[in-house]
Amino acid sequence: MNKRLIINIKTVCLILLILPFIQQRSMLEFPTWLVELYKIGTILSSTIIYIIAFNQHRKYRKSKVFYTMLLFWGTYIFVTLVNSFGNLINVLYVVYYSIAVVLLLLIEYKKNRERLFFSLSFIYGTFIFLNWLLYILYPDGLYQISSGHIGHSTLLLGDDNAIAYVAIPGLICLSLYSYFKYKKIKIFVWIEIIITEWTLISVWAASGMIAVGLFGAALAYIEYIGNINPKVIISIFTVIAISIFMGLSNRFISGLIVKYLHKDITLTGRT
Repeated sequence: MNKRLIINIKTVCLILLILPFIQQRSMLEFPTWLVELYKIGTILSSTIIYIIAFNQHRKYRKSKVFYTMLLFWGTYIFVTLVNSFGNLINVLYVVYYSIAVVLLLLIEYKKNRERLFFSLSFIYGTFIFLNWLLYILYPDGLYQISSGHIGHSTLLLGDDNAIAYVAIPGLICLSLYSYFKYKKIKIFVWIEIIITEWTLISVWAASGMIAVGLFGAALAYIEYIGNINPKVIISIFTVIAISIFMGLSNRFISGLIVKYLHKDITLTGRT
């Protein structure tokens, strides 16, 4: 069989394996049977990953990430059992597929990171593009969500605040793929950033809009001016975050948030 064809088949299989784990807020509005079908797909993909992982344990058995993850989820299950917090079946379901995701990332990153980032970029990029296209076609939204939050913000990826949950990880994956494949940020990444910011501005998702804007600015600086020390980035964002939180009690800063971002000073209660 042609080598290129084998590579393409493996890539398609990887995309199908990853797809059930990319969950959008809009799933909350799916019919119950479709949500259950999606869960079955997630369990099936997870089981396949565990089989693969069992045969390739050398690729992750020395990974600190793997054991840290086991410690975290083991603690989570223990706390759930002790405090009777939440539904144990749901917790075990989340733990089951979360461990599978990490195993898949660890194995594929060591095996073929370019294929891994291409697969992630293809899935995320498709969701971002379709979400933007649906906004263009249906500016008043696709449906009314159960919370009553209606309007043009209810698109493929959910309401306005939900878009960033998929878009930001997607833009990171697209950037990493472009870097590993071409050693630079290609035009398709900038297009995805632009249409993501376009959508977020259009639905006025202030938090996501600022996050994607800062991400694009940092990426442009790295690409066209020079590398940024990660410690500098962390320091800058820490200062910005502290300044915002401390400034909420300041009439001037809180006034800017209310006036220009059209959000109350609790930042939708997330502080």
